[in-house]
Amino acid sequence: MTTIYHTVEKRLKIGESVVLATVIETRGSTPRKAGAKMAIFADGTNTGTIGGGSAEASVVKLAGEMLPHGVAVLTHCNLDDQEAADLGMICGGEQRVLLVVVPGNEENHQLFQALAGIDGTGKKMHLVTMLRGAGADFSHVYLRLFDKDWTAVGLEAKPVTTTVLQRLTAAPQPCALETIEDCTYLVETFDSQCTMYIFGAGHVARPTVAIATIVGFQAVVLDDRSEFANSLSFPQAKQIFTLPGFDDPFSGLTIDENSYIVIVTRGHTHDQSVLAEALKTSAAYIGMIGSLRKIRSCFESLKGQGVDEKDLARVHAPIGLNIGSETPEEIGCSIVAELIQVRAQLRKRGKK
Repeated sequence: MTTIYHTVEKRLKIGESVVLATVIETRGSTPRKAGAKMAIFADGTNTGTIGGGSAEASVVKLAGEMLPHGVAVLTHCNLDDQEAADLGMICGGEQRVLLVVVPGNEENHQLFQALAGIDGTGKKMHLVTMLRGAGADFSHVYLRLFDKDWTAVGLEAKPVTTTVLQRLTAAPQPCALETIEDCTYLVETFDSQCTMYIFGAGHVARPTVAIATIVGFQAVVLDDRSEFANSLSFPQAKQIFTLPGFDDPFSGLTIDENSYIVIVTRGHTHDQSVLAEALKTSAAYIGMIGSLRKIRSCFESLKGQGVDEKDLARVHAPIGLNIGSETPEEIGCSIVAELIQVRAQLRKRGKK
């Protein structure tokens, strides 16, 4: 999600206003659910998606009409049965979408710069959109950013009062509109983008990194061979490290609940060394490549070194979803599919 805000921040920096469209509620079958977001710009371009089709087209059209003088509006988009069938769904549905004009000024630029900057920091932030006015048309919009403890970031919290914050934080409703007195509030919580640490810079690593970055993971590549671990081989990687070896692979790294560890080194011994250290971390995901025979051998060796069976149960091995993959590119797809699956499960449970 923060990828959208990187683009928004750049537009605001040059004084260009932006419309943010957020799906607030859905009924029936819709391609995107509550929380889906897109940004629409004055030149007619956009980033992100609320599902495509005629519903998205109508939102883009409305956003273009709002940019000169609009504030915010709540609109309904219907997806009929035929369009639903075209999108691979059984029946139609309905989306409620909130469109908010974000003026291109320094105040908003700093806010979205801070929001876009949380990637890789492990931070959590709350964006509160405060809307004044009745019905679906609003007269004023205030955007305020708060850290994980609900301390205002940048601007002071006002006009979002302490009493309102207490109400909003007592029983938070993700991506739901809440009316308090004469104002409507939308609270959105954003976590740092998940980071994939991939050990090994060989044939499987290249497509895995490319695909992972497309679906929202930051990629950090680590290997002991500089001729493999370099920006020419991995242009999408956020960071690339050449290690002296794999005995202390996490030295200098901060591995937390936003971290996904992928082990695809060039040899069984290196894989085992990385895995032994990975199990000491709080990573959300640990996956290791290899045949069932190799994995059994590795696990038995680690158990002989005192590693508990419960810790080994954390490991996804063989790595990736079983989709019959054979080529490096197919294996990369299966690995990233498993990362997406785990990330979605953790988000559903309230973790990253």
